[in-house]
Amino acid sequence: MKFLKAYEPYKIREMMKEYFGDIDIGTEIVHISEALDRYSAKDIKSSVNIPDFNKSTVDGYALMSSDTRGASESMPVFLDVSGEVLMGTEAETEVVENTCVYVPTGGMLPKGADAVVMIEYTEKLDEETVAVNMAMHPGENIIYIGEDISVDDVIVKKGRKITAFDTGALSAIGVSEISVFKKPRTVIISSGDEIRRPEEDIKPGEVRDINSFVVGALIEKYGGEVIHKTIVDDDEGSLYNEVEKWIDRADIVIVSGGSSAGIKDVTAEVLDSFGKPGLFVHGAAVKPGKPTIMSCARDTALIGLPGHPGSSSIIFTIFGKELFKILLEKEDAIESFVEAELTYSLAGAPGKETYVMGTLENRDGKYLFNPLIKKSAAISQLSRSEGYVVIKSGTEGINKGNTVRVYTE
Repeated sequence: MKFLKAYEPYKIREMMKEYFGDIDIGTEIVHISEALDRYSAKDIKSSVNIPDFNKSTVDGYALMSSDTRGASESMPVFLDVSGEVLMGTEAETEVVENTCVYVPTGGMLPKGADAVVMIEYTEKLDEETVAVNMAMHPGENIIYIGEDISVDDVIVKKGRKITAFDTGALSAIGVSEISVFKKPRTVIISSGDEIRRPEEDIKPGEVRDINSFVVGALIEKYGGEVIHKTIVDDDEGSLYNEVEKWIDRADIVIVSGGSSAGIKDVTAEVLDSFGKPGLFVHGAAVKPGKPTIMSCARDTALIGLPGHPGSSSIIFTIFGKELFKILLEKEDAIESFVEAELTYSLAGAPGKETYVMGTLENRDGKYLFNPLIKKSAAISQLSRSEGYVVIKSGTEGINKGNTVRVYTE
């Protein structure tokens, strides 16, 4: 099969939303102690106010702010201490004119008080009197009912990656279990007569499997789980049988290798043979990584990646991240990049979006980007790279000394 069409990345992303958007990966209920880095399957709203009582944000004395008008170090005001509030108990003493009540940080504000003066701005004269040497304003050092979280506030949006801080907020509103998307189940098939497992000795002409480990690690990073890895020969029947074995048990089946238009490159035909809607991408206007395949059948995403590691890694970084964003309905994330000065010129590729890996160097507080210019199959790029630069399609290149965005994820 020849390349159908080398689509630009933005067009491929649009088609991925169209074809993969209806894949149902399912949801499950997990305890918040197990929710870290999972993706929320729905908006989670608060059913309570936080705080649910007016409280002090400092250790000090609750009082009427009007009683401190004009107070200063040289001219303090004197107030009678009428009681104190203990942590975890209801404030029972009411503040009236010219009186105050001691409250700890987080303690309930007594009735009648509209401000709390920090203890540092007071002087205890005896057990019943304090001098206040600071004028207070209404609401100072107080957090009111619902000021932090109000009833019906959305605490966690659908598609949000749950953070440690989210689990704290959920606990605060009394939520101990939440609905999250299941981790997309993924199978990785490395195709090639020459591919061997890393623990095997190899003969001349053979290579050890790289792609399944790189792609597998990215899958876990993006929120999925690898349920099976295997190696098959460059044989249409073997590949078909392996995909058939897993297509109804996985949400994603990835085939690495056999995606171009060579004599033994059968991945496109195989992935297109499992029913409608079938193959919709066979060729990406990307360098490296033109032989990219995408198909959809039986509620499963079928992906064909280039065989060489550099290309496979770039393609799965670009489109794998998008795939998991679609399946997990992830909220839009802020792109992770740094700006750096390019240390030498880079040429673009006609009609293609070009990705160049490289290293970052911090020199005198300024980042420099050093491209790793080697042949696309160079293994060393994978471990040495600290980010990549994108040269847009239709751009001749980027000159040395220009400032570029270096994407670090």
